[in-house]
Amino acid sequence: MSEGEQPIPDLRVQRKGIYLKDTKPITTFSVRDRQLVRTMIPQIGTRRISFSTEGSSLRLGGHPVAHSIRDLGISSKPFMSCYYPERSAILPSGQVIEKGVKPFEGYAGRSSGDTSHTVAYYTTF
Repeated sequence: MSEGEQPIPDLRVQRKGIYLKDTKPITTFSVRDRQLVRTMIPQIGTRRISFSTEGSSLRLGGHPVAHSIRDLGISSKPFMSCYYPERSAILPSGQVIEKGVKPFEGYAGRSSGDTSHTVAYYTTF
């Protein structure tokens, strides 16, 4: 991902590992109209998990969002990788769990439209 000439993250995940079924719901949190909303998203998929992480990595650029991620202290070397060859979900309505919250005032982005999100698939055997 990048915005203008500034790269944000460069995330690489090798498509290898054992196959496992995944039916655990995804939980997201968002703020809308000063209300904290929790959304439990039912999903089903197949994932591949590997503890051999050669070829998987996270590189952070000089973008403000990359600095925020870097400040979390996340390692650039993974201890495991997880890849989803398939996944499907239906996004339901969320549930308000708290009122009067302040939304996150993080990086809002530029409106230039000069952003890029590239996905590349590499085959490894």
